[in-house]
Amino acid sequence: MLIMILTIFLLGLLGVASKAQKVEASEAIYIMDDGSVVPSSAPIKREGNVYAFTEDIINNSIVVKRNNVEIDGAEHKLQGTGIYSEGSGLYLSNVTQVTIKRVKISEFYWGVQMFLCSDCELLENEMSNNGYGVYPNWCNNSLIARNKVMNNEGGGVYLTNSFNFSVEDNTVASNRFYGIRLTNSYNCTLIENVITNNSGDGFHLALSSSNVVYHNNFVDNTRQARTEDEVTGNVWNDDYPSGGNYWSDYTGSDIDYDGIADSWYEIDAGNIDNYPLMGMFSSFDTSYKYAVDFVSNSSISNFSFNLSNTEAYPPEAILAFNVTGETDTEGFLRVCIPKILINGSYAVKFDGEVITNTTYPQVKELTCSDETCTYFYINYTHSEHAVELSGTTKIPEFPSFLILPLFIIATLLTIIIYKRKRTNLTSASKDD
Repeated sequence: MLIMILTIFLLGLLGVASKAQKVEASEAIYIMDDGSVVPSSAPIKREGNVYAFTEDIINNSIVVKRNNVEIDGAEHKLQGTGIYSEGSGLYLSNVTQVTIKRVKISEFYWGVQMFLCSDCELLENEMSNNGYGVYPNWCNNSLIARNKVMNNEGGGVYLTNSFNFSVEDNTVASNRFYGIRLTNSYNCTLIENVITNNSGDGFHLALSSSNVVYHNNFVDNTRQARTEDEVTGNVWNDDYPSGGNYWSDYTGSDIDYDGIADSWYEIDAGNIDNYPLMGMFSSFDTSYKYAVDFVSNSSISNFSFNLSNTEAYPPEAILAFNVTGETDTEGFLRVCIPKILINGSYAVKFDGEVITNTTYPQVKELTCSDETCTYFYINYTHSEHAVELSGTTKIPEFPSFLILPLFIIATLLTIIIYKRKRTNLTSASKDD
């Protein structure tokens, strides 16, 4: 095993060095150690540590050599000369605290290539029609979140020899060989990703352990997940009732109607999702920094959470959304609501009508509800429906994250008023 790992390490070094040399030899744009952009005519504007694209399309690779910078593509394109040409859209080597966001990267061999990097973030980018989407090698403590990694000729996200990565809330779709692959990587967390229609494996694990995989949606991949080299020690679910992943090829039942399957989903004998979800997982943030989670076979849209009747005590909160599905098929949703958002006197409306557990559509509070969250299960016949849940809330009129700024403002106003009074008193005494 040790010889194999060392071999992989040496091959990785040789491969990255080769790629790096080819990037260096091309007409690349460099963000240098001193913060300068070379060439200075490059369509990138610097403001402090933020580097923003100023043209709709940039046709050069970008090499980042500086720590603590943010590359903001502002939804502009970084475009290469073809997926079979060598080179990377963005190449990061031996840097820390670099953020890449809102860049549309296509037609490179590697969309984003990282080597010996730490504490970096890839946020809200689009890596499509490349050879490979994202390739971190010997990197750690980084985040890949809210990206679209699609239609790449090789694979989507490939972590190798890396650890402590979070891969969250990405759409990884229609890549050729795999959606996400981990090789010799450890302590990584993969949650809330949509991994769909990849021609090979949705998720591939090799020589990797101590990784956590849950609340992902594995939909219509040629093979949903695959492990090799007797991979063990990975966790494929959160505890009950939070649950594991949604697998579109799961054929089990949910007799107790809690949104969690009655039997496990087996990737192989050493890798089992003990609590597979019966519908796709989705999560919606509120302005109060708490999320509402759904497991449903419906599409969920028009989510909102608002306070009403704030003069009353306790005030009332209203959670509203729409559910849509194929007309006349059976639909369900399980919703998890933090009790700080809605904590009592629940009412559930379906298309404007209050429903109970004795009417159809039906709603029931699940026994797995606890001191922090309430779980509801609602079943209905599909078309498009408006759902509304309301009840008392523990949220104050002003969100907690506004209290500190308001306190600071009040303190500054007090200081200003005090200084003005002192100035006026001083002036008056001089006049006397």
